[in-house]
Amino acid sequence: MATRFLTYVQSPLAGPPFDQPERLELDLSFRVRPGPSDDQVYVLDAIKRRYPNTPGAHVYDRAGGRPWGGAKHPPVEPGPDGHFDHLVPGTRPFAAASVYATVRFVLGLWDAYFADVGGEPVEWHHRPQPGVDGRLELNPWSLQDGARAGYGFVEIGTGIRGGQFNHSGPLWSNFDVIAHELGHSIVFGKMKFPANMTLNTEWYSVKNKTNNRDFLAFHESCGDLVAIVSSLHHRKVVNYLLANAGDNLAAANIVSNVGELGKRSSIRYASNGRKMSEFGGNPADTDVHALSEVLTGAVYAAAVDAYRDARRKKSAAVAVGHARDWLGRVLAGTWSQLSPDGLTFLKVRDAMIEADAALKGNMEKALVAQFRSRGIS
Repeated sequence: MATRFLTYVQSPLAGPPFDQPERLELDLSFRVRPGPSDDQVYVLDAIKRRYPNTPGAHVYDRAGGRPWGGAKHPPVEPGPDGHFDHLVPGTRPFAAASVYATVRFVLGLWDAYFADVGGEPVEWHHRPQPGVDGRLELNPWSLQDGARAGYGFVEIGTGIRGGQFNHSGPLWSNFDVIAHELGHSIVFGKMKFPANMTLNTEWYSVKNKTNNRDFLAFHESCGDLVAIVSSLHHRKVVNYLLANAGDNLAAANIVSNVGELGKRSSIRYASNGRKMSEFGGNPADTDVHALSEVLTGAVYAAAVDAYRDARRKKSAAVAVGHARDWLGRVLAGTWSQLSPDGLTFLKVRDAMIEADAALKGNMEKALVAQFRSRGIS
């Protein structure tokens, strides 16, 4: 059942042609309900500052209910024709429908990749129980900085400040940010957590970074890679990529710059020169987002190698699709078998090699070379 939305396929801050929303038609097997909502995800535009980003069941206080009292904006209604493409860009109802459409679009892609490697559809890592909705809750317009995925929710905030960032404005229109946070939820569902992590473990605590530094960085990389692969399913993105980068996909471009905050700045960069030698100090002092760029850089470079191999016999657009789907399937296969316990980037490489072999992708040499170039061998 096709349902139409308007949404941004890249951050409008990247400039034309991404400054205007695209009409997106989702071919779903169900009717989208007001919210928008369905049996797996739902939008709840909460009237509050943020979810409490504290240990445990972040969204839900099982004893006392929602910590912000449950106040929320009304659910967004479809038009008389059952579609959501009548909403006015920039309004709260538009933001709610746009975030829902992006999440549903990305989730559909990754369900297909898991099916391609013999896996099951995505299931959320939280479980329904009294007071806990089993669906993934989407909060599109939090007043808190940044964005986050937690126990049963994805929250899209307003601005990114601190460190090298001084960005204001809501992030609900940033495709990469939404896809990145959903990537966390996808990998949470597939891989769960190391045995030494519990609901009371603080994600970025000194203890957790000491025990699970590479797992935390791996998760950030997974989010970025979900955004990269998913964005390449938008024709406008591929057309812009090839028109501006040509065959040199190794250079910085609209896809490798993840989460554009302007024409010249992004949250992270897949095309980078980072190496493991930069992170030899105390794990507790590591910036896991920076460390994640080592892994993302190696994986992205291998995907560029897959593009170059395909380009010898195929058109540029077809070669992009080949590299995109190779990477999506390899990641799906990797996340389906990789243990979170004692995870290292080398173990990620080995799992990717195994997943590639199952697909007969013939990319082992490229993976070994690209990981080695980053000091992972």
